This record gives sequence, structure tokens and C-alpha cells, in this order.
Amino acid sequence: MDEKRLQKLIKEAERIRLSNLKNPKDKIDIYHEAADACRSAGKFDEAIKYFKLELREAQLGDFRDDILFCHRFIGECFLSQNEFSTCEKHFLNFLSASQEFADDERTEQAYTCLAHLYWLWLSYLQEDVLHDPISDLFPREICRRSLDAAKNSLLMIEKLDFQLKIDMKKKVKGVEKRQDDLALRRVRSYINIANAMSEKYTTGEKSGANLKALSQYIKSAIELAKKHHLHEELARLHSSVSTFYLSVPNFLQHKKEILSTMEQAVHYAQLAKNRSEYLSCLHDIAQTLLLFDDYQGAKKFLLKIYRYRKKDPIKEKAQRDLADGKERNKINTQRNKIDDWR
Repeated sequence: MDEKRLQKLIKEAERIRLSNLKNPKDKIDIYHEAADACRSAGKFDEAIKYFKLELREAQLGDFRDDILFCHRFIGECFLSQNEFSTCEKHFLNFLSASQEFADDERTEQAYTCLAHLYWLWLSYLQEDVLHDPISDLFPREICRRSLDAAKNSLLMIEKLDFQLKIDMKKKVKGVEKRQDDLALRRVRSYINIANAMSEKYTTGEKSGANLKALSQYIKSAIELAKKHHLHEELARLHSSVSTFYLSVPNFLQHKKEILSTMEQAVHYAQLAKNRSEYLSCLHDIAQTLLLFDDYQGAKKFLLKIYRYRKKDPIKEKAQRDLADGKERNKINTQRNKIDDWR
């Protein structure tokens, strides 16, 4: 959406806010359009403002779909700004309202939103240079919350699946679409559970039972995702597997598995036609090859990013990695020459 159209929607929303318009549904529609446009444009503060105005009108008129939508997307806006604690509050409101309205589909969505939030929150904490994975208990608590939310999501999917089977026997229309939707939800739930379990495994709970359960969730997710051609989820799965291998102490022994799963992630991201995921997967495998001192291998993937025709912030990272890798390769070559001379 262009800026001119966006400003027109905001102007109309402001006009309605200051007017004496009585019909709440008309207000909701206008606030909703302005809020959604602001969110799509990355203007999250403005989006939050209009979503809150929409929520107020929806609550006054008891428009339940609008209430649930607003709780979720206010949370999504705060998540986009890395305001994790505030996002959690709104996602919990989304969950509470969904349960109050006995809306199983939205309840499952709310649990999935929470699992995703906690996983991003955990990743953000781990990027902190002061983060101590051994003594810092808060990240472990966040990981526990992510796992609990993901498991609750799966429980709701089982409930929805039970109802779907009843409707299939009754030959209710639209069950095929619901089957596909539930498969997608189930795969995402498996991924969220596997991510949290892998984090618990690598930060202390290294039992054989945990590893076996983790492997089963990954296997089930891959089988179901392949069956329903869920390429984006297959890319995420293979990225998660490679991240797990990289996090274990003896990761150098798993070089072949790491690179193989990363190549699969690139392949599925390309099939999904998800530019952001594709470039991210390319960058991940390039950085891993640099970690293995394979500059020529990394260069191949970094150049794919650098030569990509569309602008993306990751292209700047690729350019820096090319320069750093070239310098590192030069130092290693000189070191090898000295070793040969000795």
C-alpha cells in the first residue's frame, strides 16, 4: 500500500474518532482497515492505537470475532517491536477471551502465538552478551513456557481433529480444507515442541528419553509436512535440526548432517517462494561453512545473497561475511604455508 492511501485511511479513522458516529460496526470497520494498513507498513505504534480503538468498540457491541482479532494483533505489533512482556499480556488476553467464548480454533491459535513468542523471547535473551546459560534461570523459565504452550496447542488440535472426524462421518461440507488447516497447525505445533525440547536437551536435560521424544516429534513433523507439501514448514524443520546439531558440544563430528539439513532447508525455502526464509537459510549455511573454515563453499552461498535482485537487510551481512571470510582465508593460507615450511 502506498503512503498516500495509508494517510487517507488514517485521516478517515481520525475523523471517525472525533465524530459522533453511533454505529459501532461502522467504527470497527474503519479502525480495522487503518490498523491493518499501519501494521503492514511497519507503523506499529499507529497500528496499536487503532486496534485498541477497534477493540473498545468491539467490546461495547460484543463483536467476538473482532475482540479476538484485536487481542491477537495488538500482541503481534508489540512482538514486532521486541516488547515481549507486553506482547505476552495481550496474547494471554487472546487466550482468555478465546476460552471464554468456547472458541477452540482461536484457543489453539492463542497457544501457538504464545509458544512462538516465548521462542523469540528466548532467542533474544541468548543473543545478550551477558547471558549465562548455566546460571540464568529466566531463559529456562521462558523455555518451559514455550514448551507448555506448544503442548497445549497440540491438545487443542487433538480436540479439533476429533470434531473433524465426526463431521467427516456426517459428510459436512468443507472438511478437506479443515484437514489441510489442521495438518498445518499440527506440524507447527510439533516444530514448536521440538524447538523447546532441543533447547532443554542442550542446556542440561541430556537424557536418552528426551532425545528419543525430540527425534519422534521431528520425524512426525517431517512426514506430515511432506504429505501436505508444507514447504515453508519443512524449511523451518531442517533449520531447527541443523541448529540442534550445532548446539551440541561435539558438533564438529556432525558436519555432514549439519550441512545436509541446511541444504534441505535452502531447497524447501526456495520451493516455498519465501524470500526472507530463503535468504536466511542461505546465510545460515554460509556462516556454518565459515565456521568450518570452508571459505570457497561459503562464498558460493554468500554470492547468491549478494546478487539477489531485491533489496534485503541480509545482503549487507553477506557483503561483510564475504570480506571477513576472504581475510580469514588469507590468514589460514599463510598459516598453512608456514606449517608446510616447518
